[in-house]
Amino acid sequence: MTTMVDLLEAPDEFLKHQQQRIKAPNTKIAASMVIKRYAKIYLDEVMDSIVFGEKARIVPLHACTFTNELNLVVDDSRVSYAECGWRAVFAEHLTPVVTSLHKATRLPHIILWENVAVRMNSYLRKAVQKHPDEAGAVREAAAEIRDLDGDVFQLEKNPLAEYLAPCEALTEQVMRKTCCYYHKLEKEKKLPYCLVCPIQ
Repeated sequence: MTTMVDLLEAPDEFLKHQQQRIKAPNTKIAASMVIKRYAKIYLDEVMDSIVFGEKARIVPLHACTFTNELNLVVDDSRVSYAECGWRAVFAEHLTPVVTSLHKATRLPHIILWENVAVRMNSYLRKAVQKHPDEAGAVREAAAEIRDLDGDVFQLEKNPLAEYLAPCEALTEQVMRKTCCYYHKLEKEKKLPYCLVCPIQ
């Protein structure tokens, strides 16, 4: 297991291991798969509290351990709660992860952030389907994410906005604008391309 703090400081060994484990041709493609997986399991940890809870569950990087099997272990003793969680989710957590993977592999930021957006779209779509009576709250959260300023990400502009599903159509699949390189993995796959691949 690797703490997220350690991983961000020295990601090369972790990425080389994942390259071999998932049979990716290089660490750039491994990084794309890693951020897709990490965004999913991290958002699953925090988004319900932001959308449906009275306070946001804040899961900082130093509370997280990422296993070699790409599972997330959270130290609940380091979890806190706040009125608003967006800055903690993005500027303090996902932006450092994206930045580290970009620096280690030169995988373009736009691919890394669209991978995060795909997972956010998936969360919002499933939230509407699971909680139809709370669809208004989900749409409100989706609108908030779309309208966030760049400083909430510690960036010049919101890197997710152009990749998110329309707030009025959260249950619809959104085709990607960039390719995540899933089709380049060499292992047997149920699907040769991801479900929203722009090149298939």
